[in-house]
Amino acid sequence: VLRCLVLHIISVSMLFLISGMAISQSKCWEGGLERDPGMKLTARGKIFGFVIIEDVFLATGTPTQRAMVQEALTRWWTPIMHFFGPPDAASVHSDILMRWKVKMASNDDMRQQFLNMYVPKIWDLGLVLPDPNLQKDEETGKWTYTEPDWEEFKRVINGDGPCNAERLAVRRMAEENGRWVRMALARKDEKIVEPLS
Repeated sequence: VLRCLVLHIISVSMLFLISGMAISQSKCWEGGLERDPGMKLTARGKIFGFVIIEDVFLATGTPTQRAMVQEALTRWWTPIMHFFGPPDAASVHSDILMRWKVKMASNDDMRQQFLNMYVPKIWDLGLVLPDPNLQKDEETGKWTYTEPDWEEFKRVINGDGPCNAERLAVRRMAEENGRWVRMALARKDEKIVEPLS
């Protein structure tokens, strides 16, 4: 169950991983401030295969620590690129969501903002992103990259993800185990418990 939950939110987690590394670095390098203990992230190991990172020192630490960070980055790069949704040309709801201010930027714009913010920091740490075509066009200021497999994206969001069967089994179990509560609440006129006094 926890493994499925971790995989379900991994894109967001990976963003926090990279964000935490970048915040940690910018506090030390750019601001010249001491590290805030509340912002400190350290390696706790792995939880169901996902590396929990708590400090940028993993990226600059021992070869084993650097390998852990590199492995996580390599493994989750495609889900990170999927996180922002399909390209604007293929995004059915983007225009209306932006008109209603549910989204403040298009999928492509958000992906470009992410790449602008984090790729240089990742490269500064000496990490390698698993996209040989990733580069910034100096003329346009836009990043070019290998398009992720959008068919895989559609398959996952339509219920064929790596933990979908497990997630549905847990939901069915919760439905079964909670049935007695729903039945008891449905019988409002029937006294189920008599007060002692």
